[in-house]
Amino acid sequence: MKVKGICDTNPELNERIGNFFDIPNCYTNIEELVNRSDIDIVVIYTPDQLHLQHITNALVAGKHVICTKPLVTSLAEAREVIKLSEAYPQCRLMVGQSSRFFGPMQEQRNAYESGKLGELNCVESHYVHDMRWF
Repeated sequence: MKVKGICDTNPELNERIGNFFDIPNCYTNIEELVNRSDIDIVVIYTPDQLHLQHITNALVAGKHVICTKPLVTSLAEAREVIKLSEAYPQCRLMVGQSSRFFGPMQEQRNAYESGKLGELNCVESHYVHDMRWF
């Protein structure tokens, strides 16, 4: 798998990231990115309130989608995603999140592996996110 393009509304960030990772195509408009014929999968890591629009852009363009969580910010948006998934059955939509490469997670792993944290204990819990804006 090869990254064919990135999209961000900040052109300077696009250029910096594109150059650093040798990504050939940088866009400030998601429609330009998703309409490329050589892109099969679109990965969405945008602000939560933009997820539905970006999922829509990608699915309508016939792309598979991986979107960070939360997938949507309301029940109405969840219903819309279901409709989109039914309208584009050839495309797959996956919710995913990876934080293992973030600095704080790497520091925690280093602390655990060096023995600074002591014995590892496992706790099972449930998380309910209040989606109201505070």
